[in-house]
Amino acid sequence: MASYKPIKFFLKIGDKSIRNLEDLYNNFHIDKLYELYQEGILQRWLDVHGIEDKALSLKEFEKIYHKDNIYDIRVREFCNIFFTEYPPDELESIIQNFKLNKKWKDEIKLLCNNQEEYFRQIHNYHSGYEDIKQSIIKDALNMPSIRECLEHLSCKYIELFKLDCSACIDLFAEKAPVALLIMFANKNLRDFIDTRPAIREKALNVIKENMPLNSGDLKGKKLAPFIFPKTSDIGRVISYIRICSKPTQGNWEEVESDKNKKFMILYNNSAFLSVRPYNEPNNELPREITDLPIINGIEYKNYSSYLAYMEV
Repeated sequence: MASYKPIKFFLKIGDKSIRNLEDLYNNFHIDKLYELYQEGILQRWLDVHGIEDKALSLKEFEKIYHKDNIYDIRVREFCNIFFTEYPPDELESIIQNFKLNKKWKDEIKLLCNNQEEYFRQIHNYHSGYEDIKQSIIKDALNMPSIRECLEHLSCKYIELFKLDCSACIDLFAEKAPVALLIMFANKNLRDFIDTRPAIREKALNVIKENMPLNSGDLKGKKLAPFIFPKTSDIGRVISYIRICSKPTQGNWEEVESDKNKKFMILYNNSAFLSVRPYNEPNNELPREITDLPIINGIEYKNYSSYLAYMEV
């Protein structure tokens, strides 16, 4: 029976044919050598060329280190099998570049493999944002629900809101003006809106148009900070707006004494009323409030007007 004799073959690195270890040393290319190792070609090349010491070292290496992890922490051990006499500084530079290049290739491969999932997540993210807006519109007078929706939006979808802010305010101005009021009570949303003066002014104007607080409303017990649409359901909004009208004979009196709570002042356009944060005598608010200020606790001095506010 004829004996089997392995057919010798050359390693291909770039356009070079590698016949022996000297060729391998002179054409050192760690990226390609790593690919040949993963494909099993490097081991076969060592075997058929009778390079027994290197073949044995590679087998021992493979028992200890998994192929898929060699570029991460074991590249140096892999290279030392073949390039023990390579200049250390140059070898270290090659190894570090290889690690970075391999990591980048793996990330690109993973991104391509997960492209469908990637686009699905983007679609779901945008859909989630739109669902929140529609939930607000469907129940446009439910202040607790709107507050919860906007809190979720501000935490999870703030970057989309930044892109969509102007259109979002236009939508709510038409279909859910209460949401604009609550936007100013949400720190994340308000912080962004305050950086866009034109958008901020537009939102405030909508709030003013829909919040005709006046003494006639109060005396007739028909206080309706938001009259859109005219419906008996407006009571759901009014119940969250606090009104204080007690005269104080020119003295400062507490309205909300808990400084750990924040309150947004909705109405104070009166020469007969002064407002300031609780226990802050030198921090009185302007007589004409136009920007829905938020303060800690409330004190006021009232002659014959009233204060409208809500807890944040």
